[in-house]
Amino acid sequence: MTKRDASSVRVFSHAGFRRYAAMLQLALVGVLAAPSSSHATDLPTGGTFQAGAGTISTSGNTMNVTTTTAQTVMGWTDFSIGAGFTTNFNQPNSSSTVLNKVTGGNVSNIYGTLSSNGNIILINPNGVLIGPGGVVNTQSFTASTLDLVSGSPSAGTYAGNSNATIVNLGTITANGGDIFLIAKHVSNGGVLKAPNGTVGLAAGTQVTLAEGGDNRVSVRYDTGARDGIGVENTGTIAALKAELVANGNIYSLAVNNTGLIRATGVSSVGGRVRITASGGTAQNSGTIIATNGTKGGEVSITGHDVHLASTSVVDVSGANGGGTAKIGGGAQGEDATLENATNTTIDAGAVIHADATDSGDGGTVVVWADGRTAFSGAITARGGPNGGNGGAVEVSGVTGFDFEGTVNTLAPKGVAGSLLLDPSDLTIYSTSGSASTSGKTVLSWETIQNSLGTNGTLTVQTKDYQLNANDFGGIVIADSFTLNTGANLIFAAQGAITINTGITIANTGSGTLTLRADSMAYGANLPSPATSTSASTLAVGNALGGGGTVTNNGTINWAGKVTIYYDPVSYASPITSYSNAGAGSLTAYMLVNTASDLTAAATAINANASGAAAANYSLNQSIDLASASWTPIGSSTTPFTGIFDGNSKTISNIVVSGGNGSNYLGFFGYVQGGTVSNVTLQNISVTSTATTGTVNIGGLIGYADSAKISGVSFSGSTNTVTSTSGASSNAGGLVGVAAGTTSVSGSNNASVSGGTAGGLVGYLTGTSTVTGSNSGVISGTGGYAGGLAGYVDSNGALSSLTNNAAGTVTASGGSAYAGGIFGYLSGSGTVSNLSNAGAVNGDNAGGLFGYLDAARTATHGVNSGAVTGTLVAGGLAAIAANGSTITNSYNTGTVSGAGMVGGVVGDLHGTINYTYNSGLIQITTGQTGNYLGGLVGTLESDGLIENSFNAGTLRSTSGSSSWGTATYAGALVGNNLSVNTSLTTTTISSSGSSSSTTSTDTTGAVSLGSTTSTSAGTTTTTTTTAYAGIWTSYYGSGSYSTGGISSSIGTSSSVSGATAGDSGYSGTFASDSSSSSWYSTTTNWTSSAWQSSTVWNLTGTGLPTFIVSGGGGGGGGSGNHALSGDPNATANANKAALSSAQSNSAGIGTAVYVDGIGVVVLPTVALQPQAPVQGGNGTASAIGSSTAGLGGDGGTPHSLAFTPVDTGDQGNRQYAPIFDSPTLPGALQHVRPISTTSNEGVSFGHPTFGGTHSTMSYTDPNH
Repeated sequence: MTKRDASSVRVFSHAGFRRYAAMLQLALVGVLAAPSSSHATDLPTGGTFQAGAGTISTSGNTMNVTTTTAQTVMGWTDFSIGAGFTTNFNQPNSSSTVLNKVTGGNVSNIYGTLSSNGNIILINPNGVLIGPGGVVNTQSFTASTLDLVSGSPSAGTYAGNSNATIVNLGTITANGGDIFLIAKHVSNGGVLKAPNGTVGLAAGTQVTLAEGGDNRVSVRYDTGARDGIGVENTGTIAALKAELVANGNIYSLAVNNTGLIRATGVSSVGGRVRITASGGTAQNSGTIIATNGTKGGEVSITGHDVHLASTSVVDVSGANGGGTAKIGGGAQGEDATLENATNTTIDAGAVIHADATDSGDGGTVVVWADGRTAFSGAITARGGPNGGNGGAVEVSGVTGFDFEGTVNTLAPKGVAGSLLLDPSDLTIYSTSGSASTSGKTVLSWETIQNSLGTNGTLTVQTKDYQLNANDFGGIVIADSFTLNTGANLIFAAQGAITINTGITIANTGSGTLTLRADSMAYGANLPSPATSTSASTLAVGNALGGGGTVTNNGTINWAGKVTIYYDPVSYASPITSYSNAGAGSLTAYMLVNTASDLTAAATAINANASGAAAANYSLNQSIDLASASWTPIGSSTTPFTGIFDGNSKTISNIVVSGGNGSNYLGFFGYVQGGTVSNVTLQNISVTSTATTGTVNIGGLIGYADSAKISGVSFSGSTNTVTSTSGASSNAGGLVGVAAGTTSVSGSNNASVSGGTAGGLVGYLTGTSTVTGSNSGVISGTGGYAGGLAGYVDSNGALSSLTNNAAGTVTASGGSAYAGGIFGYLSGSGTVSNLSNAGAVNGDNAGGLFGYLDAARTATHGVNSGAVTGTLVAGGLAAIAANGSTITNSYNTGTVSGAGMVGGVVGDLHGTINYTYNSGLIQITTGQTGNYLGGLVGTLESDGLIENSFNAGTLRSTSGSSSWGTATYAGALVGNNLSVNTSLTTTTISSSGSSSSTTSTDTTGAVSLGSTTSTSAGTTTTTTTTAYAGIWTSYYGSGSYSTGGISSSIGTSSSVSGATAGDSGYSGTFASDSSSSSWYSTTTNWTSSAWQSSTVWNLTGTGLPTFIVSGGGGGGGGSGNHALSGDPNATANANKAALSSAQSNSAGIGTAVYVDGIGVVVLPTVALQPQAPVQGGNGTASAIGSSTAGLGGDGGTPHSLAFTPVDTGDQGNRQYAPIFDSPTLPGALQHVRPISTTSNEGVSFGHPTFGGTHSTMSYTDPNH
């Protein structure tokens, strides 16, 4: 039989019942045998309505009380229910309440059934007994021997002098609310069920109920002779929450549980068991189970003395994570909601479980006593078998501590948890039988080894509680030991740590050892266990002014790394005599506790006293330097070369200033080969007023040479780094100059101003690296400004760089370069994972880079910030040099300016591929020769665009007659100076005839090379031109040279105004000009003559394929339409650009075509033979000076297939067919999907020009 089964049997035993009955203050004659016939006590008698209204009726063995008011008070001379009898309270609804007060002198004996659809309160100062077989079934139920003196029944105070008892041996069920049993003595040997509420057993002379919260029951402290048991449970309690509370001052045993308590809550409420014996003893020998949804719940057992007997089970396990068990108090004894036990005893055989039983982390278990803790039981806080880490266990006793139990925080598929032991003084022997304690704590190496496991953490911590003269908060290691473990072992003493003479402590495994004697900072400054499996840590200390000392009379033999922490007598005298007899290295840290300590350390370093500049320092407390006059640590002649570990502390109110001759300014001036980590700077001001020389200024470090900087951040809102004068300066939020092999990682919110300025680094050189984020305002007054770094000429990979929206970047000072990430990026290597949301302003301004040099590749970059450039502006880069590459990146920000303005790059000499723009691209300054491109402002002769598109709007926001010749705008490129050499000579075959018209207006034109056209047996070679972009707009009257589409525009005639929002390619052209003089040289842009392009959102790798089938005959729509969108280019130029895309071509079409916007490489372009389709001849009048279309009647048509490629790294990426334009040859006009669910035919002839009718097949694999 299980323990739970045994409890169930004991609940209903006659011997047990007689014991409970004897507790009643009155003699209960005949209580063990229910009456066999009806008499006066079988149903309540003398009922009257004292408040509210209703009726009382009796029929046979049943009494019905029907109330018509929500709140009713009734008086009874006797309220008992015999076996086989029933009393029903019929109330208006489940929120209604009947308060029943017994005025007679009899105990309420309930052997029958008491039921109600509402809430029942029964107050009887003589006592209440629910006998075996008795049933209470209500919405909620409260039985009390104390009178309700204030408040409501569910949120009021019960008080009185009654010494009577409430005993339950039957079953009480609260279907929707709570169960409260309130008396001086309360005993449950039956079943209490409140599946949606709280079960509260409260013993005392004054009890207060709260309406909600974790602690519903509170009992007033009282005095008096100790008298029996306050609350006892030998039965079963099942509820959302359970509270057993007694005032221990008046009981020999305040709370005793030997039964089963199960609190089964939901994820948002419940799952809590609280046993409180204020001033008395709380004892458990039964089973307590608390869960909260799929996670473990919470159990707290507190009192003056807490005892978990050998049969005790406390279980807060859960499928998805363990809960919390607090026995005797909370963590470190600092839980203000709990009364700390003076003595806590957990017997051998007692178990506490806080496991994750499926997938999740182990829970938290605390065993605490302000006095002595004796622990011989077992605790588990294991990670789930299907995933999760181990939990945290603390077993502590302030004045005395015996630990002979076991703790298991292992995790089969995770990291083992931790065990903290926290006595006042501690002596460690080899085995548990080696005790000589005099009340002090004894711990054995055997116990330590068993508790460590293979990869957990055991912390043994002592504190000087100053309880008596012999209390020193120290640890004595009295016996040798050798461990072989990968687990972490920490000894931390507020007093002394002593390794006795002849003792050797050793570990042959990979685990860490920390010994820390530190009187300045108890508890909060323990170093985190090393994550490396090969590093061990030894931390010791000798506090300034006494306190934490270490005496090593033995030997430390550790296979891993040994690290020492100590408080020095003087920072000018670092200790160099520490040694490790093992194979591991040894590093010694001096602890820094105060502002005066930090100032003394800086003075020693700058003087290099006894090698202080090469020593190592660790912050033990956060430090305020408001009252200190700070001199930077280190100079070029005496650089700091050691380690400064901020230990996650904060240094605040740093003020540094310098003039001429102060070339290295910051918290540190000059660091060479040193390490600075894990520190936060708050409210700093670093200022240079130098007018000569070069100043290197940073919030953390002025100049870093081959240093390591990591984990550095800023807090507060008044951080500034400023060079205010005309001297050459490199200014960075963290570091002014990072040279050599320096690595910088951190975040900045300081405002930075200097000649070359960056959020993290001003000037990055050598093979230095930087990673992190910026939220500060950056101003480069000497020509270079970057959100992360102003000027970079280092070689190496750079990644994970973010400039946030608050990080406005501005560069000034002659051809200035400003970038959201880097102002000027030179050197070589890949830069990746870049994000800018800040505004960028400068002569040459880019969302990510002001200048991207030749040997650099940028990938996975995004800009959403506004970019404004007075000379060149690009959504990602202002200028990208020959040899540079931008890939897998995009811009969504607004790009504005004059000169060369592009959605991705302003001036492109390099390559962009798999990029796009969806931001607004606009000209904001009137001047001669503006070039506006959806992707690129100017595509240089050495530039290349691949697999990229524009979905953004192009527009002009201002203008005047002084704009001069023109503003050139293209949906992809504004000014095209690039020619694909592979297309310089292209042969086009046609069975019909063709001719060409050469534009006489060559402004902005580029050569497509020699084109050979064979038609009707005649071969003609023509040197042709095509415009770089669409000659979009100029402000004033417009006329155009002959050529182009004569029939629709005519010679020297103006064109119709464009309607804002009309589409071209995949972008949108619009005008913000208030004047009606907006001109476009594309064909008449009206809603009836233009079919808007479509942009598709595609996700993942399933991408559509577009197939365009051109008719075998007629090509009326094929003539004189420049692929660039400029009407002045020739038909043959278009044909050359498209290669063999028309009928009767020989072979398969190329994957490259030129459409006047440079070279665009489509992922898949192929021509496939189709069944012959008859087409008509073109009409000469419809194509201006052309005599006919490029196709003849009949022939074998071909198809053009285009499958866009999504790299999958940008989530929802937009693609559009870049051959969607009315200026493409007829067979390719208006190529767009008609629907995502079906294949439809569509005419590709333009409404103005006619042309062949073809079919398009569109397949979307996502539908």
